[in-house]
Amino acid sequence: MKKRRDMENWIRRQLFTITDEGPCLRFVLKHITSGKKASEVLSLPVPEQAGSDFVTELINELEATAVSDAGGVGGVQSYIIQSFFTKSKTRPGARFTFRVQGENEEDIDGEFSSEPPTLRGQLSQTQRHLEAVMRTSTMNTGHVMAMMQRTINRLADQNEALADDKLKTLEVLESLHSQKHERDLETRKAAHREELVEKGFDKLGLLMPVVVNKLTGRKMLPETASSKEMMISAFLESLSPEQLDKISSTLEPEQMAAFAQAAQQFMAPEKPED
Repeated sequence: MKKRRDMENWIRRQLFTITDEGPCLRFVLKHITSGKKASEVLSLPVPEQAGSDFVTELINELEATAVSDAGGVGGVQSYIIQSFFTKSKTRPGARFTFRVQGENEEDIDGEFSSEPPTLRGQLSQTQRHLEAVMRTSTMNTGHVMAMMQRTINRLADQNEALADDKLKTLEVLESLHSQKHERDLETRKAAHREELVEKGFDKLGLLMPVVVNKLTGRKMLPETASSKEMMISAFLESLSPEQLDKISSTLEPEQMAAFAQAAQQFMAPEKPED
């Protein structure tokens, strides 16, 4: 049997919806046999003041009558409720169909059964079963699709979160690499400054006797070489290979030979005295 709410909604539409046929006069319950013939089981008139209480009483009476009738026949029985209006008293205006499972499954000849053991009854039963199978299949398919959609959404969220984490990790690695490059650069600068300071102290140590003697006006400290020689030697030692190449490219051959001899003389290490 269809749900009770479906029947109630249909009855309320017949009673409380204004149509050109006028108000509803009565409801008729009929039993549908295997030959699609409908036999009247119950007829209920509609009072002038029909409200919610009448709707409830009407539904209870129709259900009870259909269940009692189906129990006497046995098997699955089909019923139809017809509504009649004032302008068409003999012609039904609308109908509502439902099925009832009878308690007794035995039916000798199947004459009064809605699904007798005949070709027509089997076809009717097959259609009913197919309808139930399709309804169940549609519900299951919808359930599976909903689960798949939730799974897809969850995986998409996870992938997005993983992509964000990977991007943040790459940013951190890039920042660490940049900081390492800056630290290496600062280390090289510090080493270069330290090297320059050491070279400066070395040069200062060589020039210190000359400077002290100049300031005091007498030879307070022994000088290993003259101030001019020391300055020339310091200048020559400060030249890089690239600077020497540029200087040599601008000198004539005889000038280059003289420059090389002078450089060799001033830059050559002193031989220890015997």
